[in-house]
Amino acid sequence: MRLQDVLSTPGGLELRYQPVFELQPGGRLRLDFVECLARGPEGSALATASELFAAARGEGLSAWLDRVIVRTALAELSPFPTTLRLAFNLDVRTLESEVDFAEYLLGELAEQDVSPHRVLIEIVEQSSIEMPARVAHSIRQLRRSGVVIAVDDVGEGFSNHRMLLALRPELLKLDRFIVDGIATDRHRRAIASSLVHLAEGFGGRLVAEGVETLDQLGTLRDLGIDLFQGYLLAYPVRAEEMLQRARAADTEALMTAIVNSGATVRSPEAASDSRTTALGAASSQS
Repeated sequence: MRLQDVLSTPGGLELRYQPVFELQPGGRLRLDFVECLARGPEGSALATASELFAAARGEGLSAWLDRVIVRTALAELSPFPTTLRLAFNLDVRTLESEVDFAEYLLGELAEQDVSPHRVLIEIVEQSSIEMPARVAHSIRQLRRSGVVIAVDDVGEGFSNHRMLLALRPELLKLDRFIVDGIATDRHRRAIASSLVHLAEGFGGRLVAEGVETLDQLGTLRDLGIDLFQGYLLAYPVRAEEMLQRARAADTEALMTAIVNSGATVRSPEAASDSRTTALGAASSQS
């Protein structure tokens, strides 16, 4: 069955939302934005994000899929608190092949009555940029309207200097490969530290993704990173559950973050107990 047919059926496109938190003075976390993560039907050959996007690339439907995700996520965003920002992943080739994508996105935002200032675009580069001038033009349109530009998976694959110069991002997302083992690997720490300075040079900030242990969180904090995403803090959830969390964060504003325990979150099944025990024990010492 064609990808368009699969995703057009009820439940064909599954969206999950994972928060990104800002670590504030005093060791407290504030919900900064949520990232929209797409996948196909559960139990299918498209059940993971990598499988879904690989299928889209194989059928020449990457730009079509990006548009469907934007439209669906914005519809789900409508009941969220107006203070909550939403990030989309976007294949850089969409900006190369779809000259009107910026107009499309801004039009969808206007139709859904969503301010562009609430939107972040995370550029994913699966291949090198062939038309940097066209990409830069679209990025300028989006940025002038208030959309924040981020580059995903920095430190891996094709996220290179040419793309950074074309995009001039406000946010860089540190690849999870660098985060994994960073507490005990000085070479990973050296790379992360250099990327902190790189982000600052662009007038932006670095986000650490794939944070799964308190040791990782503490090490990254000591390197000057204050934006975090990963299973240690929150799992991707459906819009309804994310709405409940966002409303709680909107009223309570902050949650406690303890960063001086070395407990490891190994899997979604084990994570809840491991995280609760570690945080509870550390909290009792504070």
